[in-house]
Amino acid sequence: MATADRPEFPVPPRISVLVVTDNLEAFIQQALESVAAQRTNRVLEVVVADDASSDGTLEVVRHWATSSAMPVRILDPVGHVGAAKN
Repeated sequence: MATADRPEFPVPPRISVLVVTDNLEAFIQQALESVAAQRTNRVLEVVVADDASSDGTLEVVRHWATSSAMPVRILDPVGHVGAAKN
């Protein structure tokens, strides 16, 4: 039932999960697996925005994406701009 705080949608909204990274090679696979474990039929994709990592973060993401059941979109880094602008 819809309320003022929670409108009722005829079709549940689709969700893109944004993962912002910056030199997270040691942790990114665990983070992506956590997103995948919480997947519902409403999750449309995982979007990774990397802040020009200098470690292997993007390589781990690309490798994980090859076996993921969810589409993974990696945004092109625009340079080291910081978390807020990324």
